[in-house]
Amino acid sequence: MESRSEIQRYLSKHYVINSSIELWRIHIQIGEYFNMTPDEAKSHILHYVSDKTDNSSLLEYEYPYEFLNTKLSECTEKIINKNKTEYVNKGGDWVFELDIEKQFFWVRRSLVWAVFEDRYIHNYYDIQDIIKTWLYDTFKLRDITPFVIVINP
Repeated sequence: MESRSEIQRYLSKHYVINSSIELWRIHIQIGEYFNMTPDEAKSHILHYVSDKTDNSSLLEYEYPYEFLNTKLSECTEKIINKNKTEYVNKGGDWVFELDIEKQFFWVRRSLVWAVFEDRYIHNYYDIQDIIKTWLYDTFKLRDITPFVIVINP
């Protein structure tokens, strides 16, 4: 495990603190670079940012995986068959579907994918990569491809 000072040096060298800084991107990058858990990464980032600024709004960011974990935690797992599982929220809306046989993870556009486009990133493939990494971290699933699906009410 890297020491806090090594991580702080890395952050200082690579990131200038300003009002447009995207802490969630840094979160992913240092988590991967230093091979640490999301909570460890967030702790280092918050320590770094709090040392550099009085801007408390910078300290309040939502990591994309936290958003996905929240969405998943609001769902009930509904097993369709041995290869297919749906995740349905309390309102009865389908949010995710995992199809092991086809190696697809369907994501409902209006409830998840659109939030990524609005809050985090606009590029389809970057969203897909973030969700793919989250699938591995959460379910230990490799070779599953996330896709967006539009469901009209």
